[in-house]
Amino acid sequence: MENGRDYRLGRQNDEKRNCIILKKINKMGGSKTMEKRGHHICKMVNYEVRQKITRETSKRIGGKIVKTPGNVEVMIYKNKTKLEDGMKDIKLAAQKIYEILKKEGNTTNIDKRIIKKYNLV
Repeated sequence: MENGRDYRLGRQNDEKRNCIILKKINKMGGSKTMEKRGHHICKMVNYEVRQKITRETSKRIGGKIVKTPGNVEVMIYKNKTKLEDGMKDIKLAAQKIYEILKKEGNTTNIDKRIIKKYNLV
């Protein structure tokens, strides 16, 4: 045994070790729901308000600092399908969901705390 490695085991052991490392790397790359759709803000019946935030970044390119502006985007989802996006305010999205639920006649199932928090009328 030299430098903590047993050379008698040979190449087979190295191949097994590399196979295990590759399996771990492949598992780490999966994207989560939050990365795809944004942060969960609130849920009313089967509609969700989600918010995606991108931070302001600055990079040095060719000796100059180039800044990319940050962005906030609020979206409305029904289960997994996106109904509307491009909004800037959470209260506006919550109000639109409330109006949709009014048309469906399903406002009795909304939590009173959400109605009070976003001033839904």
